[in-house]
Amino acid sequence: MTTTLTRRTRWWRRFGAGVVAMVMASLAMFGASRASAADVGNPATIDPGATGTLNVNKRVNPTGTPTPGNGLEQANVTSDPLGGIEFVVKQIPGIDLTTQAGWDALAAMTVDQARTATQNVAGSSQTTNAAGLASFTGLPLGGYLVQEKLTPEQLASGLTPSPDFVVTLPLTHPTDLNAWLYTVHVYPKNAKSSITKTVDDAAAKVLGDPVNWTILGDIPSTGATDRYVITDAFDSRLDYVSATVKLSKGQVALAPEDYVITPAQGTTALAVTFTPAGLAKLWQAKSADNSVQVQVDVSTKVAGDIGDGIILNDARLFPSMSVDPGDPQSGVSVADPPVTKWGNIEITKKDAGTTMLAGAQFRVYPTPPTPRPAPTG
Repeated sequence: MTTTLTRRTRWWRRFGAGVVAMVMASLAMFGASRASAADVGNPATIDPGATGTLNVNKRVNPTGTPTPGNGLEQANVTSDPLGGIEFVVKQIPGIDLTTQAGWDALAAMTVDQARTATQNVAGSSQTTNAAGLASFTGLPLGGYLVQEKLTPEQLASGLTPSPDFVVTLPLTHPTDLNAWLYTVHVYPKNAKSSITKTVDDAAAKVLGDPVNWTILGDIPSTGATDRYVITDAFDSRLDYVSATVKLSKGQVALAPEDYVITPAQGTTALAVTFTPAGLAKLWQAKSADNSVQVQVDVSTKVAGDIGDGIILNDARLFPSMSVDPGDPQSGVSVADPPVTKWGNIEITKKDAGTTMLAGAQFRVYPTPPTPRPAPTG
């Protein structure tokens, strides 16, 4: 017994925590678990003739307390399954997990390096079924890069993909350190974000009066995002006045350094881009209250020729690096963009016949005017 413990401890020190933490993070449903020396088995006990199975269980908008993954199938999953999502797995060349050298090589490898190492590897593709499951069977033992491939339509619907991750086949059994898992379950997370927009034009009576818009954007529920941008491309009949940014609720307050507002100029869209400090605050707020949203209040005015008078104003959300604000059509759009309606009134004054009467004055009221009191005396 003493010899076995010494070999395992020795192997852990050479292997290092890096790759285990990277692998275990990929297994988590809602959060990454932490690896320790006790999580690692002895590679000499791996069956070199075995093959592995990787079950990718896809979920959307996870809620509740983070549940660490351990490679086993999770019985109680609180988020909805997500079908129709493609995953590609690529075996990392030159990694033999039945040897110490193989584990050492994987321990020193980052996800970026795994991407580079697998550039010319064809890989295997599976799409999740209605239960959110994509199963890769008969895989040779080794280290694998797993990548989610969302379509442009899926990105435009508001889905934020899970990041690339590395997983090993086999994985140490979480409760029996003398055994290995040759069937591994992973639970990569997706968030689905939406954006809404409303208009307040009650005070707008004539050209130049304020027309105000409120944009509410969802915050991804899968952890701190790597990009968050809201854009507002104005109709040419709208002139930009100002914009303010805040969170819709909660105790987290945004500071000026948390975002950058790029004012609209001509046909250029207004853009609200969150800084790294702001991205951290978004996840802090989301962790405290799952219903919190980013709120952008935009003030405009109608100017110039109103044309047909139907002025529609959309907005778009770019909740991750997977959607590029440089491609305006790649973001999540408002399902029902609001409209402010304008019109011209032309009054012609004539006498009882056809003679035009000059000098007449008229007043236009948005509501019936208050009647003047009847004269007295």
